[in-house]
Amino acid sequence: MEFIKRNNKNIIIGILFILFISASIIIFYLLNNPKIKAEKEITGNVIIADSKYLMIESNNENYLISNIKGSYDIGDKVKFIYYESDINSEKSPKEIKIIDEEIITKNNNENKNNINNGNNKPDLNNNDKNNINDNNITNNKDNNIEKPDNKDNNSNNVNNNNNNENADDAIINYLNKVEVEMNKPSLGESAKEYFITIIDFIFYKGTIKGHTFSELSNSVKLKVLSSALYFDSKIDKYFPGYKESISSTTKKIYTNVKEEIISTYLKITTTICNTNNELCASAKAGFQSLKKNFGLTFDLIKEIAGDGINNLKNWYEIWSGK
Repeated sequence: MEFIKRNNKNIIIGILFILFISASIIIFYLLNNPKIKAEKEITGNVIIADSKYLMIESNNENYLISNIKGSYDIGDKVKFIYYESDINSEKSPKEIKIIDEEIITKNNNENKNNINNGNNKPDLNNNDKNNINDNNITNNKDNNIEKPDNKDNNSNNVNNNNNNENADDAIINYLNKVEVEMNKPSLGESAKEYFITIIDFIFYKGTIKGHTFSELSNSVKLKVLSSALYFDSKIDKYFPGYKESISSTTKKIYTNVKEEIISTYLKITTTICNTNNELCASAKAGFQSLKKNFGLTFDLIKEIAGDGINNLKNWYEIWSGK
């Protein structure tokens, strides 16, 4: 009898031990299983709308949601439900995998029509541009920098079609010469002159080797803009304050050329991607290099877009390489 009692006692202890271990495992699972944690919610305004994804702005932060079920428009106010573990705050924009969605306010058509497509700047037609000279740059939001004509060469400068190849070659050769100068261990006054020449060429109807920026093919325009961004960084590094000093003594503005170069690159690439898939892929790849080399964040792209929020979807896809 005593043996049986002792054996029953051991069995009970064993069962209690198993129950304790099981309870500990269950508690550990409940505490660490993200799906059991409290749900989170976020409400924001749609700034990019696509059938496969959208981006919202909430408290000055950007959030990308890819597993949407509904259809939304720019300006809609939407609430999303997600688990705490399903937000990636390391990425920019932050990424969220949602479990539910609810539209709070639908943007009306009047607001949509009032969204300016183009940085809230006047869109100059070709006749307007032809009447603008270096000393009478249009007064706009971007400190008076004139925008180049981004149309494809096949649709403008028809009379110069036979010279396009020569223009491209001449400018590429010039850029190669300038790059050699800019890559020297120390830069002299000639670097400043090259920089001014190239910025005037892009934005102020300047000429190089007798050619204008509008004569170039789109692929060479992007090459010029890429080089200009590099030259701008070199000027900032070796001659801090130089752009401010020359901007104060001329009607031409050089202080914000970085933003203007990026904006022009994105606009030309958007045009390219509407008509030429092969060149589009090359242009996007080129922007990925710029993004890496010059630290071009999405916040910067968004800032450059300004009120032209309709541009933002195309620009985000170029920036992200989608």
